[in-house]
Amino acid sequence: MSRVYLDASAIIYFVEAQSPFHAAAVQSIGRFRGDPESRLVTSRLSRLECRVKPVRDSNNELLAKYDAFFKRRRLIVGDVTAAVIERATDLRARLGERFQA
Repeated sequence: MSRVYLDASAIIYFVEAQSPFHAAAVQSIGRFRGDPESRLVTSRLSRLECRVKPVRDSNNELLAKYDAFFKRRRLIVGDVTAAVIERATDLRARLGERFQA
């Protein structure tokens, strides 16, 4: 079974068709469509990050697109524990500059 993790930015590029990375997001997500055992994986934190702007802007059309994305049958939405957040914060604080473009 193939799995691909999507962070909020990848989901935003995919759902909103944002350039320049929309094509890459479509390609990454699309290659798993042919495998019925494949799964997309994200977190509840990504859901929050994706929905904030449409809620703030009262953009019901975009909000509906996100809601449809997060209801996908082959999407796994996982919880992020406090321990994971603390570890990620520590890693980002110590190593973040090394991974920025």
